[in-house]
Amino acid sequence: MKPFYPDIVSRISEEPSWWDQHGVPRYGKFEPKLSSDAYAGSVALLKIECQDCGREFLVEMHKCGSSNPLFWGYGDPPAHHCCGDTMGSIMLSVEECWIQRHAQWPEESHHLLVWQRWPKYEGPTKVR
Repeated sequence: MKPFYPDIVSRISEEPSWWDQHGVPRYGKFEPKLSSDAYAGSVALLKIECQDCGREFLVEMHKCGSSNPLFWGYGDPPAHHCCGDTMGSIMLSVEECWIQRHAQWPEESHHLLVWQRWPKYEGPTKVR
């Protein structure tokens, strides 16, 4: 079960845009560099569903190193005051998949590592 963050959500009138891997609400556009792990080698934005109420969430997942970006699993959904808070979520789709790669010199020389999107790993994972 992920923690609830009333100190954050009670002060912001809009719904979170997405949640990080630890269930922390995030506001604004998703970017892989906003992952909750600065050492992540791959990052995905997933669409998941609560097993109990069916509420959908956009959530961030990350992996360190060069682990396979095909296999993602978020676990319990972000806390939302539902019995489903303690149930594993259902993954519906990979909305975005990113890997971090070494920059190509000289055009990207201002960064050592850059994020590259991998659309071949994106798409639905469950048929409704």
